[in-house]
Amino acid sequence: MKTIIAAALSIGAALIALAWPPAATSAELMARPGDFAAVAARLKPGDTLTLVGRFPGPLRPKGALLSGVTIRARGAAVEGLFYPAGAVQGLTIVGGTWAGVRVDGAEGLTVTGGAVFRGPDPADGYGLFVNGGRDVAVTGVAFESFKTAIVLNRVEGFRVEGSGFARMRSDGMTIGESRRGRVAGNVFHGTRITGDEHPDAVQLYSRPASPPTADIVIEDNDVAGMTQGLAGFNHVRNGVDDGGFDRIAVRGNRLKVGFPHAVALYDCRDCRVEGNAVETYPGAAYRASINAVRGSVARCGNRIAPGAGKPGLVDPAC
Repeated sequence: MKTIIAAALSIGAALIALAWPPAATSAELMARPGDFAAVAARLKPGDTLTLVGRFPGPLRPKGALLSGVTIRARGAAVEGLFYPAGAVQGLTIVGGTWAGVRVDGAEGLTVTGGAVFRGPDPADGYGLFVNGGRDVAVTGVAFESFKTAIVLNRVEGFRVEGSGFARMRSDGMTIGESRRGRVAGNVFHGTRITGDEHPDAVQLYSRPASPPTADIVIEDNDVAGMTQGLAGFNHVRNGVDDGGFDRIAVRGNRLKVGFPHAVALYDCRDCRVEGNAVETYPGAAYRASINAVRGSVARCGNRIAPGAGKPGLVDPAC
């Protein structure tokens, strides 16, 4: 009887093994400039792809659906990388020198590990452009010499932290039609205007076709140079209002800028501006200020230093 039972258990175990195939294991792949497309097409969920060498021309992988994939690029230089809508579902980029990355419809994108985004001279183009999606994180990344370093358009859930922005022609970051974000601990400096740009370290905008940009915290950033600072401007175009902003918090930032709008919020509802230190950049024609126009913006604990022949201002304590 024991022999029969043992045989039955053995057969049962074999049947279970057939019904439940072993879990796939992640792979470590390597790509050089000549074989990137072929290697990228083999990526499976959870794989890691290491880039080696200098990759000329923008990389445009076809048919790749990235789920939990990591691209390690430390020591590599990549002219550009583009993933179309639906291709990215959890991509992490670690390190490397990049001329630009664009991802449409990203469902989870992280850029980290000391990556450097370096544009041309004179500055032009975009560093990281995310057109639609959710859950985007940029941490510990350096951006140099672009028209705009980061563009987040229609992104739900994002954070940009501990990163540097140098020598932009216009904006450090442009965030539009986006919600639930945090911009913290970054440094913006060295803006170099070449034409009629209206530069900002961080610019927010809304559009009437989508809900207002909302629920964003901008805190503990350093901004210095001939630029505006942290701004959300609202417009009415042909009688149609862009929609303003909801629940934006600008707090604990240090701004030394050459234009009047160190902090500006227009038509911002249930918003707060608190604990910011504002100075006027040397040689500026106008004192840097905090400007809240319409809406409902609570102010406290802000300090505006004298500048450009005008006295300073101290808000009531929080």
